Amino acid sequence: FKVKFPKAQDAEWSESDEGYEAEFYENDMGKTAIFSEDGKWVSTRTVLDEAPAAISKAVSAKFKGANVDGVTLIEVNDGTSTYEISASNDSASYSIVADKTGKILSSEEFANDMDDSDYEDEE
Repeated sequence: FKVKFPKAQDAEWSESDEGYEAEFYENDMGKTAIFSEDGKWVSTRTVLDEAPAAISKAVSAKFKGANVDGVTLIEVNDGTSTYEISASNDSASYSIVADKTGKILSSEEFANDMDDSDYEDEE
């Protein structure tokens, strides 16, 4: 852990299905790293403050009028990296997985069912 994440702060460890999970901060970013039972790094999830430009561009092109609400970088020990993105517009919310070039690998749409009649007047 200390070799892979030398600047990690406030690490909290717990057991996970894959071995052990460490939640910590590095360079002011929240991270979760998974290690196997024998101590080998498996993956890291990093919550990003903003989406990389390629991701934002791909989301706005494919999901008209959608804004990126949150993005998490997932790095895996096989060298692959993907982004999990939550986005929304006036009519729907989206759960999206994209690669670093912005290519959308998968997406799921959730209708925003609430309209003005769903809110009760509290006067």
